[in-house]
Amino acid sequence: MSPYFNAALTGKFIEANGVVILDDEDPKTFQLFNGWLYTQVIFQDDELDFQNCFNPLLNLYEFGEKRLISTLQNAVIDTMIRVLSNSKASPGANQIREIWERTTESSKLRKVMIDEFVYRTELKGIFDNKADSYPPSFWTGMAKEYHEVLGGPKEEDVYRLRKFRMFDIWKTRCARYHIHGPTDSTC
Repeated sequence: MSPYFNAALTGKFIEANGVVILDDEDPKTFQLFNGWLYTQVIFQDDELDFQNCFNPLLNLYEFGEKRLISTLQNAVIDTMIRVLSNSKASPGANQIREIWERTTESSKLRKVMIDEFVYRTELKGIFDNKADSYPPSFWTGMAKEYHEVLGGPKEEDVYRLRKFRMFDIWKTRCARYHIHGPTDSTC
């Protein structure tokens, strides 16, 4: 159980009677959460379309982040990576800005998006068009990632790394994206 629900149901809150009311949540988001609780699946493979999955996944990640449900957040990240791996497109400025507005600074979903851009996106088009549409901390994260992984952006390294699919990178860097508690095993 998440620390949020544990405190609500066992503490001195009104929810200690066994009923948690989530008035502020979108019913579709709660329906996805409820389905995931029973099946541990958010979307089936044939439903993994970026345009249809992005908003529901972001809503579900935000739900998990608010309620400290790390296993849900990890499942959303895994699903988002599968969606991105199956897509030729990358998130646009509006989607990145929305993620930055709705998640915490330490959000693992932000790391996924930064890596998506570092490893799979042609940056020239971003610089030519809408660089100022992205949050400044997105660019800071990109610069840190380039420096950490590549020792600075060297064109031949960027080209070589882009040959990998995001899913392959994820398999080798799972712990970077998942939330692990003190008693959780790591990837």
